[in-house]
Amino acid sequence: MVSTITMLVMAICVLVSVAVPVIPLFMIRKRSSKIETGLSGAVGYGFLGYIWQYLFYMFVGAFIAGELARGGGAFQTAVMNILLTFVSTAFTALSLYWGIYLTNQKQISLYRSAAVGIGFSLGKIAIDLVYPYVYSMYFAFQINAGTFQADEDMRLSILNTSIGSLLTGTYKCLLMFVIIFAITLIMGHYYIEKNRKMTWLSVIASYEVIMLINILLRFLLKNSVFFDVSLMVVFTVFALAAGAILYNWFCNGEVEVNPLAAVRSLKGKK
Repeated sequence: MVSTITMLVMAICVLVSVAVPVIPLFMIRKRSSKIETGLSGAVGYGFLGYIWQYLFYMFVGAFIAGELARGGGAFQTAVMNILLTFVSTAFTALSLYWGIYLTNQKQISLYRSAAVGIGFSLGKIAIDLVYPYVYSMYFAFQINAGTFQADEDMRLSILNTSIGSLLTGTYKCLLMFVIIFAITLIMGHYYIEKNRKMTWLSVIASYEVIMLINILLRFLLKNSVFFDVSLMVVFTVFALAAGAILYNWFCNGEVEVNPLAAVRSLKGKK
């Protein structure tokens, strides 16, 4: 039996993970509604951007994994994982640029550029969290009703799902939302300034660093209980830096790429 509290936590995690990204969207809409429209389209571009880059990454990733995993050695595995991070970063940068480019065709707008990031994050949340949690809830009802007919591994996985793992997964997704939102804002900022070099570097450098740190921690803390803790600490630090940039933009209307400078700017306004 899957406990009622576990199923309730699943439902709450789904609702929270969807509601949190929608809050800044309403804030942006309220601030920009008098000067422009098109935020819904920008969110749609971001959402579709995540979907197509996810599908491309699945095919390309499967090909790379199949080619490099033949040797089965530690070196091939390390090369494969590092290469996959570059592929993921490249597709992320392309999809965000695609959304920002399309939404700025008729009217240049940093608000719509930022909304692309919200849409992209919603796509990530939908695939990484909402779908598996809702899927698990569906099977949990079947398990409790005695009508579950899927394989035994799936049943054991759902039965062994802990509240801690559900909350951890949700927390990571929300941290990534803040990070991606800030990255997209910075990318849109440089795009509007027609600084093509920084438009791409702003995404590639920051996102790739996160991916490489993930791989490094996984290698150093393999099969360790400290892996998830360490990863959450790292993501929290990045999210705090991203949050400072976002908060400064919401308060002052300026994009300060340096998080420390953004904090000093906020203090100077008080």
